[in-house]
Amino acid sequence: MPALKPLALAVLATLTLHAHAENNTADLTQEGENNTSTIEQSGTANSFTQTQAGQHNSGFVTQSGTENSSTVYQEGAGSYSQLIQEGGNLNIGQIYQSGNDNFAYVTQSDYEHRGLGIHGFADQNTALVEQSGSGNRGGINQTLSSYNDASVRQNGDNNNSTNEQYSADYGTQTTVQEGNNNTGDIYQASGDYLTASIYQSGDNNTAQIAQLADNATATVNQEGNGNTADIRQGSVFGGSSATGAIARVDQTGDLNTTNVRQEGSFNVLSVSQTGTSNMVSGNGETIYEPGQQGDSNVLSAQQDGTGNELYFTQTGNDNELYVMQSGDANTIAATQTGVGYSAILSQNGSANSMNITQTSQGNMATVTQSGTGNMATLTQR
Repeated sequence: MPALKPLALAVLATLTLHAHAENNTADLTQEGENNTSTIEQSGTANSFTQTQAGQHNSGFVTQSGTENSSTVYQEGAGSYSQLIQEGGNLNIGQIYQSGNDNFAYVTQSDYEHRGLGIHGFADQNTALVEQSGSGNRGGINQTLSSYNDASVRQNGDNNNSTNEQYSADYGTQTTVQEGNNNTGDIYQASGDYLTASIYQSGDNNTAQIAQLADNATATVNQEGNGNTADIRQGSVFGGSSATGAIARVDQTGDLNTTNVRQEGSFNVLSVSQTGTSNMVSGNGETIYEPGQQGDSNVLSAQQDGTGNELYFTQTGNDNELYVMQSGDANTIAATQTGVGYSAILSQNGSANSMNITQTSQGNMATVTQSGTGNMATLTQR
């Protein structure tokens, strides 16, 4: 259990409930005023423990299946928790809340997708939602998946996190948010061993990861205020090819933006930004027009300063783009279409610009600019 404020010494009501089905147990402890809890159990050997301390907290739990376990702790006022373990076996769900007006939910079952004609049960999944502060909202859905581990940890006020795992195998989700008014969303659908992580420290940061792919891995780490990162990696729906895409974004400072889309096989992207109002963006407007499309494309970008911008497009196979910008208001637009391109681009100073286009196959380019107001245009066919 996390380090939350201790309960008052007086415990006004302690109940131990045994469900009508075989060997289910429910332990409920309430202390305070106007707290409510609803518990429904069926199946075999399921266990539930809930502690409520404070005022006007409410909780809802339903369990079925075999040997599922859940724990809910609420301290403060006006918080709500919902934990559903429906069918399946050996699932673990935990919710810890400290503060006021927090909302948390965990769903481990086929419950959310009956209307889509998707049926089945989740086995051996682990979910943890931990919130400290006020006005936070955190949730986890795990459906039709096995051996997944999802967690949401939020400390501060008015943070929002939603984690979704549907038919993914071996998927791991982690969201950690420290500060206020941060938003972190992860969506993982059909796939094999997906992994997604979001870490945010500061205020008003936004990170969104959508992975519909096979072996996709995405990591977002933001420190500062007002930063935005949006990563989307391919789709297995509609016959799109997406295997092995990897993305990483690190942003430190304020008002930095990274907007990246990858579709294809074995694409790799790495972005690091430090400063204020820097931007890295794939030129595609949707996931079907991504910044990277094809096989084995690599992008590595590092920007340090204020107002630097990188716009890129990679289509084809085996293209490599390495970018470093330092200073203020520098801009690079790079397009690689074809096979086997390599470009190393560097700018240091202020208000420099590059426009690089590589088509056909096998070309290499190295462009370096230092100073103020320089402009370079390179086309390789």
